[in-house]
Amino acid sequence: MGNSHFETLYTERTEKEAQFVVGLAQKERANTQNAFTKLCRTMEAYALIEGEEAYQPLADKINTEVGNVKQAIKARKSRS
Repeated sequence: MGNSHFETLYTERTEKEAQFVVGLAQKERANTQNAFTKLCRTMEAYALIEGEEAYQPLADKINTEVGNVKQAIKARKSRS
């Protein structure tokens, strides 16, 4: 009986911790997306005011990284 009680408590604690981590990850993902959106809007505004040429190399690098992440997510989903 002692072992099964321990296993039950351990499982409950592990599940509770996992839910906390998932919730925290979702919150931070939303915060990161908001910050990225603000960055993109700021860059677009400066590019509009000052001209695209100065911001195009950075925009290209960001677009490449976004493409890489999307491709990695697509590959991960296809393996599941």
